[in-house]
Amino acid sequence: MGHREQVREGFPGYDVVKAATGYSNITGLVAGFALTAVVLAFTIAATAHLEASQKVDLGFATTLFALGFVGCLVCAYSFASLSGENSSVATLTQSMLVGSGLTVCIVAVLGGFEALARAFLPDSAVVFLVVCGAMAAVAPPFVWFPQADIVQRFGPPAYEGPPASVAEAHRLMLSFFFVGLASAVGGIAVQQLGFLGGPRHWEYLVISFVGLGYAVVMVLAALWVSTLTERARVSVKRTWVLAIFQSAVIFVMIALLP
Repeated sequence: MGHREQVREGFPGYDVVKAATGYSNITGLVAGFALTAVVLAFTIAATAHLEASQKVDLGFATTLFALGFVGCLVCAYSFASLSGENSSVATLTQSMLVGSGLTVCIVAVLGGFEALARAFLPDSAVVFLVVCGAMAAVAPPFVWFPQADIVQRFGPPAYEGPPASVAEAHRLMLSFFFVGLASAVGGIAVQQLGFLGGPRHWEYLVISFVGLGYAVVMVLAALWVSTLTERARVSVKRTWVLAIFQSAVIFVMIALLP
């Protein structure tokens, strides 16, 4: 039976437990905005005379807002649970996994605004598309940056796999920025060039199940990590897999936007 890794005295570092309440409040606020947007979309559909293309775009917006609402709500509860934990490697790892799921949900909400703008204010849709791309580019290093905090606060790992130094973790974050940038540029290029054709009903299902499924899996993985007392660090290889899969999900979401 192993022992929980202890914080190194005198070494600065990020304490996610202290920030968890703020994260939960902000995430819950985003969920509230998404729910309001869903109600707005239903109201428009029920009262306005829409063209066929507007109905399709509004359907996309409703799907993305619903995904963002449910996903953000789940992530808010998960962040709230962190505030009752003691600071440890497991809590930092848990925050990374929940943050990864939350990133997909936030991109979904931004994508919902793009679809809504496409239906009623086409000239402004590009603004939301660019914001989605920017979020996709900067998200990976921000989500996985606690890898550096883990090394800084708890020291090098006692086993092979996770980053062994802060410098190694920083190099990892820089690499992830380029992964996110590639997913953003690729998604926008596919969407703008129309490689996938016009929006279709099956795309609703892809966005809904892939996006929400990823967020739920990340939250469940975070809950499992919270039970670990040893080997709670994520290896470099697994971090790469998760970062690439996260960026791939976001790439699909951006590429399928109307």
